[in-house]
Amino acid sequence: MNDQLALEAQLSLYGDTVCRDTGQYFCNTRPFSTPRFGNKVSLLKSGEEAFHQIYRAMKSANYFVWIADWQMSHDVELVRAADPKRPNRLHHLIEQIIKSKPVQVRVLLYGSLKDTVPGTYDGQAKRKLESLNKQGYPGSVAVILQAPTTGQLDSIDYSHHQKFVVIDGRIGFIGGIDMANGRWETPNYDIIVDPERFVINEMYNPGATKIRGTTSREEKLIEDFDFAKPWSGHLIDEGCQPRMPWQDVHIKIEGPSVVDIHRNFVRRWNMARSTASIWDLDSNHSYIDKNWLKKLKVWDDLEAMQAAQSGSAIVQIVRSVSSNHLFWENMRLDDLELYPNQRERELWKRCLPAWRSSHQDNILNAVKNCIRSADNYVYIETQFFITGFGRWGNQDSTKFGNQDNGIRNGVGDELASRIGFHIKAKTPFHVYLVIPAHPEGSPDSGAVWKQQWLALASIKHGDKSLINQIKKSLKGVGRSPDEWTQYLTVLNMRNFGATIQYARDPDTNNEDFQCEIGRYVVSEQIYIHSKLLIVDDAVAIVGSANTNDRSLTGNGDTEIAAVIVDTEGVEFRDLGSPYKVHTRKFARELRKQLWRKHFGFDIKDSDYFNAGRRAERASASVPIPLPFPPRSKTTDDQMTSIPGGTTIERILEKPCAPDVVRAIQSIAAHNRKIYEQVFTHTPRNFRQFDTGLAFFKIPYPLSVDQNSRNSLNRLNDPVYNLSSREGVNDEKLKSINGTRAALYNYEITPVIKNEDHLGVIPPRLQTDFMTKKLAPHQVAAAANIEYGRRQVRYEDGSIHDVDKAMRHLKNKLVGFFVEAPLNWGVETKISGDPTKHLTVDVAVNMDVPAHQTNQATT
Repeated sequence: MNDQLALEAQLSLYGDTVCRDTGQYFCNTRPFSTPRFGNKVSLLKSGEEAFHQIYRAMKSANYFVWIADWQMSHDVELVRAADPKRPNRLHHLIEQIIKSKPVQVRVLLYGSLKDTVPGTYDGQAKRKLESLNKQGYPGSVAVILQAPTTGQLDSIDYSHHQKFVVIDGRIGFIGGIDMANGRWETPNYDIIVDPERFVINEMYNPGATKIRGTTSREEKLIEDFDFAKPWSGHLIDEGCQPRMPWQDVHIKIEGPSVVDIHRNFVRRWNMARSTASIWDLDSNHSYIDKNWLKKLKVWDDLEAMQAAQSGSAIVQIVRSVSSNHLFWENMRLDDLELYPNQRERELWKRCLPAWRSSHQDNILNAVKNCIRSADNYVYIETQFFITGFGRWGNQDSTKFGNQDNGIRNGVGDELASRIGFHIKAKTPFHVYLVIPAHPEGSPDSGAVWKQQWLALASIKHGDKSLINQIKKSLKGVGRSPDEWTQYLTVLNMRNFGATIQYARDPDTNNEDFQCEIGRYVVSEQIYIHSKLLIVDDAVAIVGSANTNDRSLTGNGDTEIAAVIVDTEGVEFRDLGSPYKVHTRKFARELRKQLWRKHFGFDIKDSDYFNAGRRAERASASVPIPLPFPPRSKTTDDQMTSIPGGTTIERILEKPCAPDVVRAIQSIAAHNRKIYEQVFTHTPRNFRQFDTGLAFFKIPYPLSVDQNSRNSLNRLNDPVYNLSSREGVNDEKLKSINGTRAALYNYEITPVIKNEDHLGVIPPRLQTDFMTKKLAPHQVAAAANIEYGRRQVRYEDGSIHDVDKAMRHLKNKLVGFFVEAPLNWGVETKISGDPTKHLTVDVAVNMDVPAHQTNQATT
């Protein structure tokens, strides 16, 4: 009788895909694997915790370590240490492993067009890691760079985007975090750079113009301790520029599903091995098969792990993979012999050839099933949210996409359909969508604003956008379309801080702590890089896939994710609806822990960095201390002080209750208002995407001019007089940098090497937070024209009123959520296919000058 069932239905006999008390959450169409019982799943709620756990697990390896990443930094510091040699970096750890044990480390990285495009530096990582192999070492490390041409339809646009680590087939890590610079993060989301903690390329902010060279200390780290040189040739200045904090979600799995992640790696490795250039291969790049694993003496352990019972969670490993990729994977499938059941092995042998002609879109299938099963709420964190939106202006979303036949993933339609169901049923229901303020990079970069335009079209502006579909459902039952906010909340995240800028030696780039240039209050988005979905506190999907076609439809990027349904802590709960739902421990605790972090209840004020500490380390005085710490742990009094606010306990317990929805929206709207009261440039409903960049008018004082005693004479020097440069006339100078008067506010003219060094000093704040009252040391700096004594002032001679602005922000802000400006950039003109872009994560040009505005057209 079973032979009459579809292959998927037959496979489900070996791992029931239906949770009958809550809904069908798993992929049930051409799956990569079936749900596995008996897994232990642990949340790693910050980059700091994820890297620490990965470090410990890798040290415990006895046989192998598999790593797949879109981007890898060989010198990423997994565990921060006071030792100046930084011994806990990735390449140190790998060398320690292969030097002491017969462990085989194999790494799969996306092979980019070249290291600097889109900026993954994968070739650098490969060269460094493979140089660790030494004669006499019992273990080895090998890296294959897998270019899109080896398995994807497009050799330029698409990439291999999976992010996971597997140790001996018994421990797996999976989620959104690459083992790369910029990903290490704490629940404080500190935007002020501590150069001892965020070393060289860890000073991560792809949206900032990088202009300063390396200091003497950094040169020593590069020359003596194997740190990579600055990726773009320069670094952001910790004295006047913020780092970009990183929000991501990673999990640790122990149990049989780890073998499925192992199986995915083996198939991808063998496929890459088959299609790689022979010149890139040596004996360490051999195929991974049963015989190889038996020689490693790990095959029997893998068989045991496939049947192990380590915890209470059902986990299904799901993927996005192209049919071309599947064709090459089918060449070697002896990993099927790890299945303990002979009939299941034979069934898989029938399934895989039958399915290889279609793209594998497991993650999309699981996402849709989860949304269709949602009874109370859907919570999404995603780097990109791009779905079919119908038309907006002259753009039709059915005419472009991965194969020029439309944006096909349908997630927006699924959300709208589920919301429409609850509108008709008159039951409380809510979708929370957390996205970045904008993609990585400067908003005047086409690769950035096109993605932002697509997100806003998908959410609001398209005639079939998510919001417009909700409005249509409301009209259908005679309700006001304005009530859409009862069903959808769109959020960004943001933080702030205060910093001090000092003059730099023009030869060494070292800060001169006797020469304070200025003090600033700065702000930056918290970059949402998570790829996460939670439904009804019952199921979670955590992985590498964003909500767009390139991640979900199988014919774009390769992706991997875990669908997690816990069987422990199953509770029938009221989440704010009259209709209770079965909730499960892992999904429930995942949402609660994330929300506690996002609302600021995990802040440790002692962990914030005081910018004055840079001078104190050099035994220099700080004439007036900065306001510190910038933030303290949120309290319930702060939550309830906002009109419509409520306690964190009620928010955590009743996520779909109408009053909780209103409270979260009120807090986010309040936070956005506070940021706009202080800052002139932060994202809001500007008519163009790059409008905020126009506020960056003050030139960057690269270094003090040791030879000058008179700023006016130096301004007339053709070497330094910007208006004498070819192509830089007075009119252009005014449009880009404000007025020439800005330059005269430096008592000693800074060295400005070229136009790219302009416009990165933080913009002036709103009028109420500027002052012309200088502190005594600032007055002295402005009055003294001796070497190094100067003070940055804005066009009217004012400076940031740091104390007032910091006090206002600290006292008024509640947590990190900010209402997303859904009308931002509505007048930006789009031409060409907005879905065609080079990169999924990093802006193509890693060094886009922040002052170059008015370029958001193609």
